[in-house]
Amino acid sequence: MKILSLFFVLSLWTFSANACTCDWSRNFLELCTESDVVLKFKAQGYEDYDKTGIADKPFTLVVEILEVYKGQIPSLEMRFEGDNGMLCRKYADHFKIGREYFFQYNYPETDKLPILDICGEFDLLITGENVQGSEWQDNSTPKMTLDEFEDELETELADLLNPSYRPLSNFNDGTARGYSDFLLFFLFGVFALLLFLFVRVLVRSRPTAGA
Repeated sequence: MKILSLFFVLSLWTFSANACTCDWSRNFLELCTESDVVLKFKAQGYEDYDKTGIADKPFTLVVEILEVYKGQIPSLEMRFEGDNGMLCRKYADHFKIGREYFFQYNYPETDKLPILDICGEFDLLITGENVQGSEWQDNSTPKMTLDEFEDELETELADLLNPSYRPLSNFNDGTARGYSDFLLFFLFGVFALLLFLFVRVLVRSRPTAGA
């Protein structure tokens, strides 16, 4: 019986250990070209608490999207699934309510929430006018100003960068439009109006029959 209990404990320990076996896979700027979405958000709150322990632990992070640099989002308010103690993810409460972060993620499966990945530098805390990666991790993002970081981000993303950083122009609901789209529609409308006026003037300037 003792042997069976020991085997059960060892099995649980092995499963827990293997649940988070991933290598550090580069810093934020190096990862951003591969991630589906790169954005800035403000942590708004938590949901789906685990009430089995001494202290309630949230599983889900609720955020307000501030800017979208790459990819498309479903809404201005989003939810991300964190760790439940058995997954290779960051805990939801790693992100402090009211603080702003640069963040990147990959599109989830249908009807699934995107996750708070831990296998790489997927988030950066904004502190005042600066941003900096973890001082404990090799090759993390060095400290720089927000302007410097955005310049670096634009350079890394290059052609992948959204025409507009505004979240409203990057909804993943079929209505996403960038500045280039609006400009195209505007020019087409102006051309159509000028063509209509030209035809109207041309018709009026033609001599009437029998004149």
